[in-house]
Amino acid sequence: MFARMKTSTKTFIGFMAAVAMLLIVGGIGYWGVSGLGKHIHHITQEHNPAIAGLNDINNGTQMVKTAMRTLMIPGISESLRKRQHENIASGRKLYQEGRELYESIEKQADEAEMWKQCSDHLAKWREANQQALALQKQIEEADLGDIDTMRQLCEQFRGDHWQALARVVRCVSQGELFEGGDDHTACAFGRLIAAATTTNPTFNNLLKECDEPHRQFHAAIKEIKQLVRDGKTEEAQRVLHEKVEPASQKTQVAIAGMTSEVARVQKLMAEFKATVFGAARDSQLQFETLLTKLRTINDQGNAKETELAMSQSSSASLLVMVVLLLGAATSTAFALILGRNINRSLKNTITQAEQLAAAAVEGKLDTRGNPESVPPEFRPIITGMNDTLDAVIGPLNVAAGYVDRISKGDIPEKITDEY
Repeated sequence: MFARMKTSTKTFIGFMAAVAMLLIVGGIGYWGVSGLGKHIHHITQEHNPAIAGLNDINNGTQMVKTAMRTLMIPGISESLRKRQHENIASGRKLYQEGRELYESIEKQADEAEMWKQCSDHLAKWREANQQALALQKQIEEADLGDIDTMRQLCEQFRGDHWQALARVVRCVSQGELFEGGDDHTACAFGRLIAAATTTNPTFNNLLKECDEPHRQFHAAIKEIKQLVRDGKTEEAQRVLHEKVEPASQKTQVAIAGMTSEVARVQKLMAEFKATVFGAARDSQLQFETLLTKLRTINDQGNAKETELAMSQSSSASLLVMVVLLLGAATSTAFALILGRNINRSLKNTITQAEQLAAAAVEGKLDTRGNPESVPPEFRPIITGMNDTLDAVIGPLNVAAGYVDRISKGDIPEKITDEY
């Protein structure tokens, strides 16, 4: 069947086969590119933004957590405390931006449910931090600095005062003289005044109320010690009852008030720490666990999409190479077959022509070429040669017949055919 086809038909078939190969290669390329585009979309438009959003949430919440715990440090400077509040604001802004970015991305049902739980714990964590910051604001407004040190100074002031009172009572009753107690600047109260650089109105008022009775207390002790040295015991007892005891009572009242104010602020600090390490920490652990899982989901999704993209790229490249090799092999084989077929057709045509020529030389004028032995496009050549022979040999046969008749004395009729 192929041998009987026209060369143009064979060439057209070969061209169409090449076109088919190109279409297959193009189709494979389109499949590979479209698949890569899909995977790249998942990576760049879903997983990478999701990871970036989750990282911002994690970094922002870590900033807030660190700042909240730094605020627990006793006696931090005003500048450091201010910086922690700035860090809290920056951290909240960062994780809110991350949250908005992550929520804008389409999620699978299980990831969406996990994020809802994470978001709920994040809201509870923020609420607990707000409560802690409200307590911190009260602590800062109290402005007592290192509250633990302030409590120690108050306790020491009270102890020194009771110790001085006990010594002066023994001095009056038993005549025991002792060192110190007569300088109001040398006791713990002096150190308390130096440490209490505060704007707290309650504490400052108590310090002022305590200042004069405290001075009177130590001045009276000095007076009693001198009276005891002079042997004036009765006068010393009078000074004890009239000056030392009233001054001591007023001092004790002021000390109790300062201790109470310090205790109030200590309670606020304890509540602050309990909130940070209690409700806030519980919610924080919950959302951090879920946040880690969400990050893992998107990291794995990213890795999976990358793996699929690489696999599809490799498959497309392999298929293209296979099709190109098959196309090259097919085209080469077709070219060889087509070349041989054309050569065979030309050879057959030449052979038919040579046979006709040889037959004519030998006088075999009735010999004709076989058009069916050559491809259709070469058949007109053989047919033309046959027609030419018929056109030449027909008159020759007529002339030969006439000559033969004449030789026998038979004069034939006049030739009327036109040649």
